Amino acid sequence: MASGPLARIFYWLSSSGQPDSDELRGRLIQSIMDRKGALLVGTAVVIATATVAYFMTGAWWPIVWLVTEIVIVAVRLAVISHAEQTPGRRREDYVPALLTLGALWTVVFGAGSYACMTSGEPVLAIIASVNTAGAVGAMSSRNAPTPRFASLIMVICCIPFAIASLNAPYPGIGSLAIILPLWVVGMHVIMFQNHDILVRMIRAEKVTRRLAMTDALTGLQNRMALDEKLADMCARLERRIDGEGFSLLYLDLDGFKAVNDRHGHTAGDVLLKAVAERIRHALRPDDHASRNGGDEFSVILPLTGREETAFVAKRLIATISRPFEIGIGDTVQLGVSIGSAYAPDDGLDPAILLASADEALYAAKRAGKGIHREYRPSDDGPPNLDGRARA
Repeated sequence: MASGPLARIFYWLSSSGQPDSDELRGRLIQSIMDRKGALLVGTAVVIATATVAYFMTGAWWPIVWLVTEIVIVAVRLAVISHAEQTPGRRREDYVPALLTLGALWTVVFGAGSYACMTSGEPVLAIIASVNTAGAVGAMSSRNAPTPRFASLIMVICCIPFAIASLNAPYPGIGSLAIILPLWVVGMHVIMFQNHDILVRMIRAEKVTRRLAMTDALTGLQNRMALDEKLADMCARLERRIDGEGFSLLYLDLDGFKAVNDRHGHTAGDVLLKAVAERIRHALRPDDHASRNGGDEFSVILPLTGREETAFVAKRLIATISRPFEIGIGDTVQLGVSIGSAYAPDDGLDPAILLASADEALYAAKRAGKGIHREYRPSDDGPPNLDGRARA
C-alpha cells in the first residue's frame, strides 16, 4: 500500500475506484505499458504539427515544442522499458514517473495547441482542433485502465484549447469551447466502458487460467502448472532473486492400483481426493503441490534445504500411510515412495530437475517402497531425460 501524501495521490490516480486486487491492478498498469504505439503515433503528429507551424510562422515556439516532445517521449519509453524488465510488484515503483511524464506531455501538448490556435494562421487552428480531438480520443483509449488519471489529462488537454478558441481571431470558432466539453463527456463514457470491458476480460482470463492450471479431480495444481512454476523458480534462482535453493519432490502411491482394481474407479477417485487433502495439510502455505496424473504427485518446497526436505518427505510418508476411510465399509491403506532433487545443486534446468527427482523416486521404489531417496548422480552421467530411471 502506498505511504506518504504524494505516494497516496499517485496510487489514487492510478486506481480505478473499484476494489481491485493487487493482481488486477498490476495487469491494468501493465496494459498501459503495452500500448506504446499510441505514444509513437502521438509523437509523429506533434513533430509534423510543430514542423508545419515553424515554416508557417517562423516563430521560436514550434522548435521548443518539437524538442520538448522528443525528450519527453524518449524518457517515457525508457521508463516503460525499465518497468517491463522489473519483476512482479516492483513495477509499481515506476507508476509515479509514468503518470508525471504523461501529465507533463499533456501540458506541453495543450500549450502547443494554444499557440497554434492563437497564431493567426487558420490552417494551424484547424490542425490544433483535429489534434486535440484525436488526443482526447487516444487518452480515453490508452488510459482506460486508469480512468481517474485519464479524466485528469483529458481536462488538462482541453482547457488551453478552449481558452484559445474563445480568443482566436476567427469568426465563430469560439463555439468550439461549447462543443469540446460535449466531446470530452462522450469520450469519458467510452473510456469507462472500455475500462469495464478490460476488467471483465482480465477477470475472465484469470478464471480460465485457474481452471487450466487445476487438476479437476483433486483441486491441486496440474502438470502444466508444475512446469510453469518450476521454470519460474529456476529462472529466479539463476538471476539470484532468491538467495536459497528449492526442492522438488516426486510422489508415487504404493498400492493404489490394487485398491482401484478391487473397489472400482469411483473408490479410486475418492481415495485420490483424500490423498491430495492430506498432502495439502502436510505442507506450508508457500509450498506447491500438484497432481501429475494417475497416482503421481509433485511438491515444490521453496527456500528449502536438504535436511528440511527430508523432514517434509518423512512427514508426507507418515501422513499418507495412515488408513483411509473412503465409504466402502473397510478402511484402506496406502504407502508412498518419494524421490527428491535439489536446485541448484542438481541443476537449474526444469527438465533435468524433473528427471533427477524421477530417478530418485525409482531408486526409492527399488529400495523397497515407502521411503524417500534424494537424487544421487551416477557414474552413467546425467539423469535420463526420457522420464524414467535407468534399469
